[in-house]
Formats: sequence, C-alpha cells, structure tokens
Amino acid sequence: MEFLEKLGAIEASVHRLAGRPFNLGSTKQLSDVLFEELKLPVVKRTKTGYSTDSEVLERLAPKHEIAQLLLEHRKLSKLISTYTNVLSEAVMPSTGRVHADFQQTASQTGRLISTEPDLQRTPIRTPEGKRIRKAFIAPDGYRLISADWSQIELRILAHFSRDERLVESYRGAIDVHRRTAGQLFHKLSTEVSPEERNIGKTVNFATIYGQGASALGQILGLPRKEAQAYIDSYFDYYRAFGRGSRPLSKRPCPAASSARCSDAVERSRSYSATRWWSAKLASGSRGTRRSKARRRTCASEPWSSFIAIFENEDWMPISSCRFMTSSSSKHVTSRRWRCPTS
Repeated sequence: MEFLEKLGAIEASVHRLAGRPFNLGSTKQLSDVLFEELKLPVVKRTKTGYSTDSEVLERLAPKHEIAQLLLEHRKLSKLISTYTNVLSEAVMPSTGRVHADFQQTASQTGRLISTEPDLQRTPIRTPEGKRIRKAFIAPDGYRLISADWSQIELRILAHFSRDERLVESYRGAIDVHRRTAGQLFHKLSTEVSPEERNIGKTVNFATIYGQGASALGQILGLPRKEAQAYIDSYFDYYRAFGRGSRPLSKRPCPAASSARCSDAVERSRSYSATRWWSAKLASGSRGTRRSKARRRTCASEPWSSFIAIFENEDWMPISSCRFMTSSSSKHVTSRRWRCPTS
C-alpha cells in the first residue's frame, strides 16, 4: 500500500508537469508528451518514433524534472510487480510464511538457485529495497543470522591471477575497495571517503564481471569517457588481472573457438556459439563467460559443502538453527534465541 501511494503521487506529479493526464505505460503517449508537446531534446530514435527507454530518460533527468520522475515511477513499478506482488502471492496460508524452492542443479556454475519466489535478488541498496527486506522476519523465538564470505570472488581472482597488489591486500588485511579508490582518486587509501570507497567497490566488481564503460557509467552516473578512465586506471594498477581468467584446473583451457572448459573441481561447461554470432563476438562472449564461470564455480563449491554440513543433524551442535536462504556469498539462518531474564 505504501508503494502504491507513492506511485500514485509520482504519477500525479508527472501529469502536472505534462499539463494533462496520459498513460505513463504507453510509449506512444509518453513520447508525444516529452518530445512533441514539451519539446524536450530528442536523444534517440526508433523505427517507429522517439525512444523513451531508461538511457534516454537518464540523459534528460539532470535538466528535466519530468524525466527524473519517470525513472522513479519505472523503478517503483518494477519493485511492485517483481517483488511485493510476487511475495504477497507466495505466502502459504497455513503458515503465513513464504516457502521458496531451492535447486542445486539449475545453475551451470553449481550455485544454489532460489525459485518460486526468487529470494536471492531482493533489492537492498535503495530505501525501497530495504523496506521490502524488512518484511522478512524470523519465527517467534528465533532471530535471523546472516553469515557472509567477504569478497570471495575477488579473493579467488587474487589467488589465481597472482596479482601482487591483490594478494598483498588480502594477506595484509588491507581494504581492497579502499585501495582501488585510492588509485582512482590519486590519494592515500587512508584519505579515501566512504563515498569514494563505494565507487572503488563498484569498479572492482563491475570490472571483474566484464562490464564496459557504458554500463559502469550508468551505475555511477558518470559520462562514458570518465568511466572508461576508471577502467583503464584499474587495469594499469592491477596488471596481472588479465591472467585471472586462466583455467582454474591443471588442464589447459580449450582455445576460444572451443565449446567446453573445466574448472578446478572438474565441473565442465559448454560454450557453443550460435550460428548468427560473428566469430569475434562468439569468441569474446565465451571468454568472458568462462572467466565468470570459473570464479563462481570455485565460490559455489564451499557453499554447497557448507550447506551439506549445516544440514547434517548428527554433526551440527546447534540443533536449534534452521537454514533459510542463500545467495552468491551469503547464508541466512534462523536460530532459537533466549532473552536474558535480567
């Protein structure tokens, strides 16, 4: 209800700025209002008219309030349709709780997948996302406990790339995000602000996942040229990073034209190229996906082992703990909690 009220308020503000009511979900009506009636600068065209996608609105937002409101409306609409409505419909009447399905074999990298509903993609960074997460509560007499493996994929990358600076950071308990930010902003890591550290963290993860300057620029709200400068600075600093995409097994990884590669635990994955890909695109795409798969597989194996140990009641000393959910680097459990009497 809270989100619906906010959505209605945003829609009313958009109609006020437009000078008339219209359907915000209609691309035709929206493009007519923005570019024919309000005369906003045309950023991009499609075969049928003016583009009103998120990229266009993001470029218009700094100077035009209506574009900013439209972005907020789309973000909130997605939260409602993707999360709040889905979670509400997934509540089991007999328990009043959500019971998701967990699949061990649905992911090619061995990661545990949550479905019906997907609990692993619940947003957290935005205020609205945090409000959604507050809906998850422990049963009576229990508390939720979250256990996180800190920066596990970056640690795996440091191990296999043998990059001196990455290895030094983890061996010396140095904050790698702060160190990256120090390089980007040309200052000592001790002088890095919390906001700059967040940028360093974003660049760290965006780069290892193969995101380019355009994607990074959108995340950070920066021009593409500035985002590219961050990426270039990153690779200049972590020079051995490129070797982190080597196979994690002793066997050599097949060439880019091959369709299969194995990781450290002999998990094999296919990378067949479809016919409509060009040779260059197919090779590059498979190379990027191989690099991601090796890190994620190495990260998923200890998680799977942990779950097996955790669920072994004969071994586990804390019989009052229950497994709740898992993400790529975090487990959430509930544990019976006794409050002190004094």
